[in-house]
Amino acid sequence: MIRFCRSLAWIAAALAFSVAAAQAQTAYPDRPVKIIVPIGPGGSYDLVGRHLADALSKRAGQSFFVENKPGAGTVVGTQAAAQSEPDGYTLLVGGLSNMAFNSALYSKLGYDPLRDFVPVALVYRFGYVMVGRKDMPQAKLQDIVAAAKANPGSISVATAGVGTGQHLWRLRS
Repeated sequence: MIRFCRSLAWIAAALAFSVAAAQAQTAYPDRPVKIIVPIGPGGSYDLVGRHLADALSKRAGQSFFVENKPGAGTVVGTQAAAQSEPDGYTLLVGGLSNMAFNSALYSKLGYDPLRDFVPVALVYRFGYVMVGRKDMPQAKLQDIVAAAKANPGSISVATAGVGTGQHLWRLRS
């Protein structure tokens, strides 16, 4: 489930707008604003980025658009955002993968989440859900874990990719 926090997103955008407007001494935004999504189209970050772009475009009366920059488990897009001009015209969809996990997963990341970014607002929340076939013999999570431990390699698990929350949870189990 994705819960979009509309009021927080608008407050965050207003804060970003006021900072940029004070620096530029012009109405902000006076040109399109790019929202970098560090994964390919169709994933959770992309859905959030497109929803945010649509909501901000309507409220600001200026175009906000998504630019997908997938690669290396969110590193490519996040690094592009870190290297962009700090003028308020490039925003980034951030989450656990690119703002927390990657620092531990990559020795040479190319960006520092604490130094290169400032959190603006919480704009969405995710809930992870584990699902399986209706006829599988394990009915509860503890049953699945017990079966996996008793028969290593007998249960397949799909995740969104290396370094994602689902992948790291799986490694912990």
